[in-house]
Amino acid sequence: MTYDRKNFPFIFEVELLNKMKETDSDIVIGSRYMKDGTYKQTFFRKIGTVIFSKLIKLFCKKEITDPLSGFQCLNKEVIEKYSKMGEYPEFPDANLVIEMLMDGYNIVEVPVKMRLRETGESMHGGIIKPIKYMVVMFYT
Repeated sequence: MTYDRKNFPFIFEVELLNKMKETDSDIVIGSRYMKDGTYKQTFFRKIGTVIFSKLIKLFCKKEITDPLSGFQCLNKEVIEKYSKMGEYPEFPDANLVIEMLMDGYNIVEVPVKMRLRETGESMHGGIIKPIKYMVVMFYT
């Protein structure tokens, strides 16, 4: 069974679900950078994305274009594993992607288009928060 917009009206979620089924993957990441590269990112996010993409490539031999994307589809086994983590990381991004790849989980990406934030503040906003984020990511 494939998912379609008629029964599931959110096109990107449909693409992630269908990709998971097609590839028998454990995690599907919605990547902002695979398709046309027009997503505007902050300076610190750009640095983080490049660094963590290169670390994943170096240690896991896998190309992940958007390791900081929280837009993910997880299968039951991954959700179960995450739920049993004693100390779930404060920022479950690239560190979990690396851990899951090293544990043999299959991770694939699907291009998605995300809109820029119109209101509110990012959890990584300002100057101190992105620096703290980078330190915590490297530590974990």
